[in-house]
Amino acid sequence: MRRKKRRATQLEVLVKRANNLLLRAGADRKRLGSIPKEKLLNSCLDYVQEVKTLTGISGKQRRITLEYLWGIYLMLQEYNSPERHDWPAQAKREVSWNEIVEEIWKKNDQPIPSAEAFSGGLGFRTVNWDASYWMASTKDKHNPLKGYWNPKEAAKIKPVKHYTKEEIDKLNYGKDKDTL
Repeated sequence: MRRKKRRATQLEVLVKRANNLLLRAGADRKRLGSIPKEKLLNSCLDYVQEVKTLTGISGKQRRITLEYLWGIYLMLQEYNSPERHDWPAQAKREVSWNEIVEEIWKKNDQPIPSAEAFSGGLGFRTVNWDASYWMASTKDKHNPLKGYWNPKEAAKIKPVKHYTKEEIDKLNYGKDKDTL
């Protein structure tokens, strides 16, 4: 009679994959002379995230597994080997300015926008501070304080009226104290 093989739990699969990252680093270094360190570190972080989201495991199992995975992550960080960048071939990481210029010229015969038209490539070179959406104090044409603030009136000394408690009660309650 054949015994059924026990299926590995999802937690065991994640731990085995993380261990394989260390084995892969050693094999790549031996075979190619360098390792894709960033890619290995990101994979290990993905496994840590998966363990954090797993359900159906005890807190003790989760804690022990996370400590083990962080240990593997630290080993990969300290792995002393030349580093290479293994990005997928279809994902170009850098595009040269000359390629963009040539592409624009091929599509149409319009002039190429100058890099000087932008401030550090992050925004427009000039800002219209008179625009209402900036909510800045604009030049006198839209000054909201013009009708309300008069420096000559503000400089005048005005008498201060002191109210007694009875006068304040009259103001608050009217002539009849019983009605509220």
